Amino acid sequence: GFKGATPPAGFTAVPTFTVEVVGSSTDSVLFGTCVTPSPSHIFGNNAFLDGFIFFTSGSLAGLFSVIEGNRDTVVSSVHYNQFNVYQSFPWLPITGDSFYASATFPINQADGQYFGFPYVPAPEMWG
Repeated sequence: GFKGATPPAGFTAVPTFTVEVVGSSTDSVLFGTCVTPSPSHIFGNNAFLDGFIFFTSGSLAGLFSVIEGNRDTVVSSVHYNQFNVYQSFPWLPITGDSFYASATFPINQADGQYFGFPYVPAPEMWG
C-alpha cells in the first residue's frame, strides 16, 4: 500500500475492511466490514472524508480512490461502513475482497502529526 496512510481520529492503526456486496453496491459506493483494529466497528460519518481506499486483495488489488464520504448504513438489519469514492473503480469488487481506508492527512499543526513543512521561508528571503 501507500506510505503515509493515516488512522482516523481516536485510532492508532489504519483500519482494514472486507467488502460486502449488499444493497446498492456499485463501483463507486462500497460497503465494508471492519476487520482490524476493531472488528465490526462502525465509524462515524465522514471519518475518512478526503482520505483514500486502497485494495489489498481481489481483482482490484493495488487500485485506490479518494473517499468522498463515509457513513453507517443498515441493510437488512445489519450495519455496514459505506464508502462513497470520487473516482469509480473499473468494476465492482466482490464479497471478501480486502481494502484499507486512510483518513485525510493532517493539514495543519494543530491536527496532530503534521506531515508538511511549517517553516518554509518566504521567497523574498532568498534574495
